Amino acid sequence: KAQIKLGLTHLIEGNLVQARIHVSNILKQSPQTIEAYHLLADILVRENEIQEAVAILEKARSMDPKEIRTLLKLAHLLDTLGQAEKAEQVYIKAMALDSSNRAAYIELCKFYDRRKAFDKIENTLKYVVRTPGIKFEKYTDLARFYEEHRRFDLAEKSYREAIAATPDLDRAFFNMGEYYARQNRKD
Repeated sequence: KAQIKLGLTHLIEGNLVQARIHVSNILKQSPQTIEAYHLLADILVRENEIQEAVAILEKARSMDPKEIRTLLKLAHLLDTLGQAEKAEQVYIKAMALDSSNRAAYIELCKFYDRRKAFDKIENTLKYVVRTPGIKFEKYTDLARFYEEHRRFDLAEKSYREAIAATPDLDRAFFNMGEYYARQNRKD
């Protein structure tokens, strides 16, 4: 962990040579360290070696096909390379592994948003709302989508569902109040 943090610090500071040295040391000692592959992919991206970064993330994925962070990084890079169909499949795979993982479904929605595929965003968020587990965020994410697309009746319904699902959570009530304020409603 300390080596990863040190490598990440070097990456953030722009010292890619030192970051690579730390990654190399980590992989020599523990070649199965997924975080080291993530760091190496980040270094490669900074060096504009996107295709190599994809190969590194594919290797990480082969070691742990259920690691959502790997899948999300991989999908993003595939999209960067213009491989939208592959990227979409990887984003969907990440979400299928854990549909309650907010990062997974939000990244998929961002992918669809870049393509103006609003129907797919709506379907994704509706699917997430139907999945087990009560997290008010999934309701408010859907509500905010509806609000952005001026479908206020559905936005209000989703905010109400958030309150019904989490009646003891003040944040759900606060979000509803914010919605009413944005709509200039007093009720």
